[in-house]
Amino acid sequence: MLIFSPLEFKARTLIAEDIREREFRKACRYLRDIDESQRLVVEKLTRVIVDRILHNPLSNLRKASENGDAELPRVACILFSKAEGGEN
Repeated sequence: MLIFSPLEFKARTLIAEDIREREFRKACRYLRDIDESQRLVVEKLTRVIVDRILHNPLSNLRKASENGDAELPRVACILFSKAEGGEN
């Protein structure tokens, strides 16, 4: 029984990708004089960081969901929900 659907997992990664993209663009504005190859290195770096940060938590959520554990996904939803009036 899946408690946390694949769609919910995808939504979590899309939120992280939106944050990564926004921060990447901000960094590029600060680093005005970088060339295309340097920009690609910074972009790759941001992608790798996000992927590595999310890998274990999302793997554990998938396992918990597959095993019918409703508590871990419930807590994760609380932890990763957008704060009222805040920005992720």
